[in-house]
Amino acid sequence: MDIPTSTRPTAVTFMRARHTNKTGRDADMEERMIAHQRAECERIARQLHATVIREYVEYGGTGSIAKRPQLRLMLDELLALHDVTYVITEKPDRIARQTNDLRTVHLELEASGATLVTVSGNTTINER
Repeated sequence: MDIPTSTRPTAVTFMRARHTNKTGRDADMEERMIAHQRAECERIARQLHATVIREYVEYGGTGSIAKRPQLRLMLDELLALHDVTYVITEKPDRIARQTNDLRTVHLELEASGATLVTVSGNTTINER
């Protein structure tokens, strides 16, 4: 089904990768991880008939939202622009590993009018 571009929902994608080996950060592996995540996020966007209008890529580990420049940028832009229907990511831990951080992200997405969609279909962090 073809939906005209002007009436399609919009989406942004968020990808995060961190990989180290014995010698330190493995940038090649991180790029492969990002490429895989991008392909999966784009597949979901197609299923949602959404047009991806921006992409956010973060390299490195997790931490509080304030210490995650690309995550913070995405949230700030979404709140300011209110132009996105979906935020697509591979799985919830690409956004946040702590339940409280993910709750905060959900609240900010709700305020911006966007919905979190994951490739895995799960939008919560499994409590341990």
